Amino acid sequence: MRADNFLTEAGQPPIYYFAYGMLTDPEIMQSAEFIGAAKLPNFSFEFCGYANVYANQDSVVGVLWNVSREFLSDLDRTEGYPHMYDRKTVPVMSNGRRYEAFVYTMTPETRDRLWGAVPSQRYLQRLVNGYDHAGLPLTQIKVHRSELPKIWL
Repeated sequence: MRADNFLTEAGQPPIYYFAYGMLTDPEIMQSAEFIGAAKLPNFSFEFCGYANVYANQDSVVGVLWNVSREFLSDLDRTEGYPHMYDRKTVPVMSNGRRYEAFVYTMTPETRDRLWGAVPSQRYLQRLVNGYDHAGLPLTQIKVHRSELPKIWL
């Protein structure tokens, strides 16, 4: 966190963000503090051109970050909030502890529009970078082989 952000956020509770897609990549998240690998219960992972999670009985692995309010605004723009993705507060487990974290989920309109779209090779490499950095297995990504570019298999 930059010093000027620290002064404006003094005394404020931390903002946690759970990432499961390209924002697991530490190259993109340089302005965030890495908390660790995390698990989002009661959601499932899918690809609709981009990674998405939706309410279900499964769980999703990802990365937990501590972000500044300014960086959260940047994330909102990156995720196309509130039109492409919505932002919700959810319970997440990391390092044996429960956190309340923001997570982005595709809006129903975006999910319908992108259904069947295949993620790009570059996008998938961002996920692999992030998952590797956090020590996450690639199982969650590879389960969706039918949704991936044939070159990635």
